[in-house]
Amino acid sequence: MTEIKKIFSFKEFRNVRVLVICALMTALNVVLSLFEIPLFGNQMMIGFQFVAVAIIGYMYGAMPAMIVGGVGDIIGAFLFPKGAFFIGFTLNAMMQGFIFGIFFYKKQITIPRIMAALLASTIIVSLIMTPTWIGILFSSNQWITRGIYVKAITKYPVDVLITYIFLSSLNMAKKLKK
Repeated sequence: MTEIKKIFSFKEFRNVRVLVICALMTALNVVLSLFEIPLFGNQMMIGFQFVAVAIIGYMYGAMPAMIVGGVGDIIGAFLFPKGAFFIGFTLNAMMQGFIFGIFFYKKQITIPRIMAALLASTIIVSLIMTPTWIGILFSSNQWITRGIYVKAITKYPVDVLITYIFLSSLNMAKKLKK
C-alpha cells in the first residue's frame, strides 16, 4: 500500500473497538470545547479540544482524526453554540485532525515532531484558513485578522507542551500494555 493510500485509508474503521474509541474521543472533543482558559482578560482563550483529535490522529491516523474533528465541531456547535454555525470552522477542525494524523500515526512522538505538526496546523488552519473564513463572514476585518495572528503565535508553545504531555503519556501507556 502506498503512503497516500495509507493516509486516506478507512481500514481502521472496520474494528468496533476503534469506532467506540472514536465516539468517546468525539464526546471528549465536545466536552473539552467548553473548557477554555482566558488570557489577557477575555481577549484570548486557550482551549484543549485539539487534544482529543491529536490522540485519535496518533492512535488511528488521518481519516479517523479528520472525522472526529469534524463531527465533534458540528455536535459542539449545535449543543453549545458560541455564535452562528459556519462550515468553514468545521473544515478547520477536520484539517487539524488530518494534519495530526499525518504527523503522529505510527510514528514516535518527539518534541520536534509535535512542533512540526503544530506549526503546520498553525500556518494552514490558524493563519490561512481562519482569516479566510473571517473575511467571508465579516468582510475582511483587518483588526480581527491581526488578533488571530497574535493568538496563533502566543498559543503555539502552550499547545506544543499540552500535546507533548498527552501524547507522551499515551505512548508510555502503550509501552506498559505490551
